[in-house]
Amino acid sequence: MPRDGSGAVAEVYPAYALIMWGIAPEGTYKGKGEGAEAARGRVLAALEAGLGLDLSGEVRRRCVADDHALDALISAVVARAVALGLTEGPATGDELALAPVEGWMHLPRRGVGLDEMRGPSGP
Repeated sequence: MPRDGSGAVAEVYPAYALIMWGIAPEGTYKGKGEGAEAARGRVLAALEAGLGLDLSGEVRRRCVADDHALDALISAVVARAVALGLTEGPATGDELALAPVEGWMHLPRRGVGLDEMRGPSGP
């Protein structure tokens, strides 16, 4: 598996993807507690609205109850962005030299909205 981000598997950073999409929640969505659950609920609502999704009650419940479940959903959306060519790849000489050794983390490109993840064939 190539480590430079060019293969079939993409390394992602869910919390930073939210920042790139303008969904950085107030406080953290990680961990336990009412504040984190409320933040996960706001993140989930923003994802649903931006992607035009109507997630099942069970998916919503899991994503609000567990930050790992929400991260899995965010990671799937980033994977969609990778498939659509909407993430940044290594570009500079240093990045191109280091990516095969250190690995490359896919992040949504600046200015790319969630609505663009829908692509021509829907979410």
